[in-house]
Amino acid sequence: MPWEAYDPLAMDSTAEFDRGAVIDAALPLFLARGFGHTTLHDVANTCRIPIQTLCEVFPTKESVVLEVVDDMLAAAIKCLADGEQDEDLVDALGRAHKAMLSGIIDGTGTVPLQRMQQMGLLAMASRTVATAISERRKQTLPLALADHYGMDPEDPLILRTVRVWSAVVSGTYAAGINDSADTAPDRDLDDTRRMTRRLDHSFKHITGRSEF
Repeated sequence: MPWEAYDPLAMDSTAEFDRGAVIDAALPLFLARGFGHTTLHDVANTCRIPIQTLCEVFPTKESVVLEVVDDMLAAAIKCLADGEQDEDLVDALGRAHKAMLSGIIDGTGTVPLQRMQQMGLLAMASRTVATAISERRKQTLPLALADHYGMDPEDPLILRTVRVWSAVVSGTYAAGINDSADTAPDRDLDDTRRMTRRLDHSFKHITGRSEF
């Protein structure tokens, strides 16, 4: 089964609204009130759209956050094609995600910088969000790697690669907390190199490799 980017509008739906605007309203709301204390009704009220309309596209709170994740994963997966076929799979994921992150930081990426940052802050603040993101990653990356390298998505090498990469991402979020990314988020916007440094550090720490 080839990998395909997840599209919440692939369902039969007549919902019409600016999904990006809804996401950009919902993420700071989740951060301000707490993910567990915010409802889809709160999001609908903030965006001034009917709850039924919102739920046609975003049936759960997690689905709002996961749209950002899906966009970022899709961009990273496209970057896999820039490497060699014999490239180490962990290195390939690291390279692809770093390219995706650099594009977002430069303002040419698939999502706005602040949207990505707020998604990351939610992952740091909410175990529910972090788990949902992890599950999406484990669903998406094996299919993408298998499709790119002509392998079985259940191949032990692919599954091990995704586990290692999940540890790298978790380490990056943990480094964000230690780096005050959650309590002083403007520092990351003022010096975006902090984000790539945390990813680099986590990659090197988890994989034991000196170069990334």
